[in-house]
Amino acid sequence: MSAYGYHIIQMLITYIEPDEHVKWAMNKINAAARMRVVANEKAEAKKILQIKRAEGDAKAKYLSGTTTKDVMDKVLVTQYFDTMKKIGTSSKSLVVFIPHGPGVARDVAAHICDGLLQKEPSQSLIL
Repeated sequence: MSAYGYHIIQMLITYIEPDEHVKWAMNKINAAARMRVVANEKAEAKKILQIKRAEGDAKAKYLSGTTTKDVMDKVLVTQYFDTMKKIGTSSKSLVVFIPHGPGVARDVAAHICDGLLQKEPSQSLIL
């Protein structure tokens, strides 16, 4: 425009219409970026799923080794220690001789089971 005597100092552009080829290329770039995000999210979901499956398998393998006997032994040991605590903290207890050691709870359980097996069915059980 300077050939005609006009000098453009500043111009306000309100609307740009790029070529169709440029629009297509920009849309492809945006779509590719979104597809990368989708791929990352899918991979993260697969990773979390695989971790949860592995944790479930580990828990199942751990629990499959636990039998009812193991559970009963743990309950018996807990009850044994609760009884020892009550005897020790009671103000009315005198002297009680109870064997104490690692296998005592198992021995007590064996004695109780033997007593129940030898007991006649007509007698009532008092615990």
